[in-house]
Amino acid sequence: MKNKFFPKILLFVLITSSQYSYAQGLRGKFNEILANYIVPSFGIFLLIGALAGIIRNWDLIEDKNNDGTRQKGWANVGLIVGYVFAASIVITAIVGIISSLNIHI
Repeated sequence: MKNKFFPKILLFVLITSSQYSYAQGLRGKFNEILANYIVPSFGIFLLIGALAGIIRNWDLIEDKNNDGTRQKGWANVGLIVGYVFAASIVITAIVGIISSLNIHI
């Protein structure tokens, strides 16, 4: 008598292997997106933070009345850029943790 389960087992193996290769392809695409977009977005966030800090503290930096507020204005810009840098590092760490996860379907 022929084995009735052989076609079912073969079908199961084919389906699971195709899902495995799909998961690996998906992970490769995810890692490719991370590699291509993390570094530029990191730089863009720092640039936006620096511009926002300069715009927000322009009156202090310009020091129209010679009150000695220029140093305070640039210190505020430095703090804003530092906060943006810290936030970018946290975001990068989270993305790194997500990219290191094993995806099993």
